[in-house]
Amino acid sequence: MRAPVPTLEEWRAATADLLPPGRAWSRDPNSNLGRLISVLARERRSRHKRAVTLLEVEAFPTTALELLPEWEQAAGLPDPCRPLPGTLADRWAALADVFFADHPPTPDNMVLWAVQAGWTVTIREQRDFVAGVSMAGDAVGESDFVWVVTIEDQVISYFRAGQGASGDPLYSFPDIATLECVLRRAAPAHTQVHFIVPV
Repeated sequence: MRAPVPTLEEWRAATADLLPPGRAWSRDPNSNLGRLISVLARERRSRHKRAVTLLEVEAFPTTALELLPEWEQAAGLPDPCRPLPGTLADRWAALADVFFADHPPTPDNMVLWAVQAGWTVTIREQRDFVAGVSMAGDAVGESDFVWVVTIEDQVISYFRAGQGASGDPLYSFPDIATLECVLRRAAPAHTQVHFIVPV
């Protein structure tokens, strides 16, 4: 339900009604007091419109314009792990994602976040070997609190004789700093995240 927006005449009448009764307090709009009441009514209408804007537009993160920087600051945006959103709609979408989306740090969600950051990964949760529960062939000595992230479809550049120069590295991996930032920040506090780039 939208807040009522009274007309200027309604504001003038409401302001005049605040005057005490008596002949000294003329209700005539053409008197000096009436003109003063009109000025006060315009100011009251202006303040009311501003309050309605704050309540109906600025109070919600996905519609705010003037208070958008404050909403972003409260939500920890812009995200240090991702590029800055370019458009107003992207900024609203980022706020909606922080305030309204369900973000449990599961391996499936972390794979989705990696895809959003531009990476293809698989995640394997390690499991302790437990007698009576684990089976032959299960890994021994793993920790329950380690997630292994395998980065797929990456090219590793190797040094080539005749093409490389002195001082060139023997091989170079892709820069996974953005991916590490996204997944390490999202991972549960008790887990360790290890990254593997298959050779």
